[in-house]
Amino acid sequence: MSPAGLREPPCSARPAQSRELFPTGSPQRVVYNWGVSDSELVDRARQGDQSAFGELVRRHQGAVFRAALAALGSPEDAEEIAQDAFVAAYSNLEGFREEASFRTWVVAIAWRRAGPPARRRHLPAIRRASPPARPVVFP
Repeated sequence: MSPAGLREPPCSARPAQSRELFPTGSPQRVVYNWGVSDSELVDRARQGDQSAFGELVRRHQGAVFRAALAALGSPEDAEEIAQDAFVAAYSNLEGFREEASFRTWVVAIAWRRAGPPARRRHLPAIRRASPPARPVVFP
């Protein structure tokens, strides 16, 4: 209960946020925690909240990198494809219909960008590949 006697909405109704500075000392940004769903983050990113999209990248960059690595076999190429997939996803957020999860959608983008099936390596899925050495960062 708030001091005025009004009940506060449940945690899922208001995103948990913290403010932090970039290491360079540039302006503050909002960092979301796991209590916010991907769907909520997509909605916020569609409204121009770049930090919401940054959280989506942080959550799913490992899966996108592993899919690209499984397709190509080269960590350097996989890193490039993963970054390209997130840039394409950001550019086309309005086209995301939410028929599948955000993760499924961005992994599919990475898989398509890995090239035609003849270029892809047909390997079993790599479950525990390391994420890219340089994480994809959105402001």
